[in-house]
Parts: sequence; C-alpha cells; structure tokens
Amino acid sequence: MFEYLRRITEMTEKVWKNRIKKDCVALGTYKPEFETVIDSLSRIMAQRDATFEQFVKEGSHILVIKTFDRGAQNPIKNPLLGVWKEFNDQAIVYLRELGLSPKGYKAITDETMKNQKTDALAQALKELS
Repeated sequence: MFEYLRRITEMTEKVWKNRIKKDCVALGTYKPEFETVIDSLSRIMAQRDATFEQFVKEGSHILVIKTFDRGAQNPIKNPLLGVWKEFNDQAIVYLRELGLSPKGYKAITDETMKNQKTDALAQALKELS
C-alpha cells in the first residue's frame, strides 16, 4: 500500500499530462486539438490522487463518525471516498473520449475504419467516372 501511495504522490499534474499525451501518441489518437482535454484530464487525475493520498493519511477509514448538532453520533461513509469516486468517474469519461479505454479506443478506431472505407469507395467511384 505504501509503495502505491509513493507512486501516487509522484504523479503531479505535469507528469499526468505527459503520460496521457504519450499514451495518446502510442495509440495514434493524439491530435493537438485535444490539448485542453488533456489538460483537464491531467488536473482531474492529480486531484483524484491527492484525495486518495489524504484518505490514506487519515487512516483509510471507509466509515467515519459524524457528530450532529444535538450530540448524536452516527457512522457515515467517508466523504473523501465520494470525492475520489467523482474524480474517478470524470477521469473515465475523459479517458474514453481520448481513446484511452478499451471502449473509447474501439469507438475511435471503428470510426476511422468507416471513414477509410468510405474514402476508398469514393475514390473507386471517382476513377470510374
């Protein structure tokens, strides 16, 4: 667990941005127009990691005790888990849009293949006329 936490603290926004861009280039999905999306995703990933780091530093308690106005105490789900989940859900959407998830990559490559087939057909028809 501590090794994982050490790696998380090394993943700054800048490191995430470089990694995301590198992954997009490796998959052939990178375009300069995606820079703002990559910036947003790297910010989300860094915030997600910071939230998880805080969760671990505070003891990794899934439930915490909340004291209400009149002194009643009830266990509630740790709010950090909800924040972490929200960041993670946002990151998944961005990753999918950039083609960095299996579903997103399939959608991008399927669309590219359709365009290539259409272009080949258009070229063949053009040559016939």
